[in-house]
Amino acid sequence: MVQFFSVNVYGQMDPNCGNGINDPCNRANATLLPCNGQLPPIPPAALSGAEPFKFTLTVGKTAPLGIYKCACTAKFYDLVAGCVSCYQGPGIDITVVSFETFSNICLNEGYDVNDPSKAPGKTPATPAPKKDCNTPNDPCKAVNETLTICGGEFSPPPKLTNSGSYSPNDPKLAPCMCNDKFYEQLKSCTMCFATPTNSITVAPLDKFKEECNKLGVTYGAPPPNDGSSLMPPSNKAGTDKFLSID
Repeated sequence: MVQFFSVNVYGQMDPNCGNGINDPCNRANATLLPCNGQLPPIPPAALSGAEPFKFTLTVGKTAPLGIYKCACTAKFYDLVAGCVSCYQGPGIDITVVSFETFSNICLNEGYDVNDPSKAPGKTPATPAPKKDCNTPNDPCKAVNETLTICGGEFSPPPKLTNSGSYSPNDPKLAPCMCNDKFYEQLKSCTMCFATPTNSITVAPLDKFKEECNKLGVTYGAPPPNDGSSLMPPSNKAGTDKFLSID
């Protein structure tokens, strides 16, 4: 099942809400049908305004592997945004991720929402050289070496995990993580765990930056080096955890 979440990107209700086959929710489901997918039902508590419901593109363990082929287009995003607008009301917080976040999730799966003709299937936008995995040039080794400077270490995804993403979660490790170099290293590292049946990724860049800010670190700040480690490597500050297990 494809799951969504976010901010209502429409300022007003889609004029086709409730209009049979032209309803944007029905059209979104029709778009997913060839890939054996569907939008998830919105919980009653969200419909009543008792709790928020956020749509983000993720694939559960039982989802068909080809779902991204149907979902990763700008047209489909617009349909979901229109669908979300159908649920507007006082106190209702039913939303959809930003287009940038949506695009980045698709790019991690090898799909360009602005040019579906370039979609190669399960090939990441910035693929790691798989030949380097489990060699002296293993990208995860570089990730671990960077985290060691801040007294941490890399934690591989749990076995039998089908999907999930890495993002900063430790204030002591954030100074080493919150920069472009580490982000690209981590993206390459996650590809060493990729298989045709899972989705092991790094959080979209905007979400990654947001987590850095929550931890008090400005993304892009110069990382510490070996001469200014926050903690000696022998005194571990913690490990980078695997987050958002679906």
